[in-house]
Amino acid sequence: DGGGNSSSVGCRVSNPGKGGKALNSYGATKIFPGGGGGAGHSNFNFPNPTGGGNGGGIIFIEADNLIGNNYKIVANGSRGGASLGDGASGSGAGGTLILNINNYIGTMTIQANGAQGGTANDGGNVGRCYGAGGGGSGGAIYFSTPSPGVPVAVTGGAAGLEIGREATCNAIIPALPGLAGQIIPNYNYSVSTVLASGYCAYLLPVELIWFKAGYANGQPVLSWKVAEPELADHFIIERRAANGNNWVSIHQQPANEENSVYKYEDLFSEANTNFYRLKIIGKDKQVIYSTILKVFIPTKNDPVNIYPNPANKKITVSGNISFTELYLFDLTGKSLLQKKNNSNQTNIEIDLPELSVGVYILKIGSTVKKLLIR
Repeated sequence: DGGGNSSSVGCRVSNPGKGGKALNSYGATKIFPGGGGGAGHSNFNFPNPTGGGNGGGIIFIEADNLIGNNYKIVANGSRGGASLGDGASGSGAGGTLILNINNYIGTMTIQANGAQGGTANDGGNVGRCYGAGGGGSGGAIYFSTPSPGVPVAVTGGAAGLEIGREATCNAIIPALPGLAGQIIPNYNYSVSTVLASGYCAYLLPVELIWFKAGYANGQPVLSWKVAEPELADHFIIERRAANGNNWVSIHQQPANEENSVYKYEDLFSEANTNFYRLKIIGKDKQVIYSTILKVFIPTKNDPVNIYPNPANKKITVSGNISFTELYLFDLTGKSLLQKKNNSNQTNIEIDLPELSVGVYILKIGSTVKKLLIR
């Protein structure tokens, strides 16, 4: 809460800005960030008022061993803004740390402290004195074990100072320091993939990290990865032929809360180019579509196939490729690439040179193919 103004005989007094409030665990069922400090009444600093201090955030750490290396783990509040000739701001309260850690190794410091309130500089104004900012209260630190043998602090912040007072001012109305926070050892830390409707009104949408399509062993292979798979209900693979307009569902599978990566092989693909997309249905019933990918399926009676075609930087040659050399020509007959084949593979990837958009000729053994570059 920011301090307002009140009247007093012989001078005008500005109430101090209050510091952020202390946290509580709400019966060990909820956690909170630290409260922000009150803004005070720092009009004199316009257009750049300093404002109330930010409250500390929320930190989760889950590990078997935590090695300190002389670092700090902090969710401290920040100091309240100072003022000149007006009421100062309160500071932020400490936040919350939940530490599900078995062993603390080495030197470290763990803090969720409140900060000091802002300093009010009266500036020697005759008969005009101003309140300092209140200190922020300490936060809360939860340990899944007994409190470790490292420095741990949830102290409340000191009250801000009032300086530059003039002799005719009334007695100081002091700002208040913040209260101490809480340290909770042996906290029963648990994880659930089911969100309680009493606490969370909405589920987050599923996030698709990637969707890939390739060709292996004569079949298109589709794979994808999602973040937080517990938010997904099921997946649908849809396919559209190059000469078609309708998407057809060809595969459906449920999501697994413990699995973020999935794979599917299309055993009934059609010759030539096929387009694929992934449809994700979340537990919140939201629907997410992936980008559209295409896979070229060689014609089965064609001894040699090239895909993709049109191409860009790379092609795959498949089929009867027991050739000794592959040649790439432009339309003038100039040789642009020559590659030997010394393997018995049925699929060979070939990196293309830098080519301009246009039509080129591939000679693969006795087979001649037209290659489009776009």
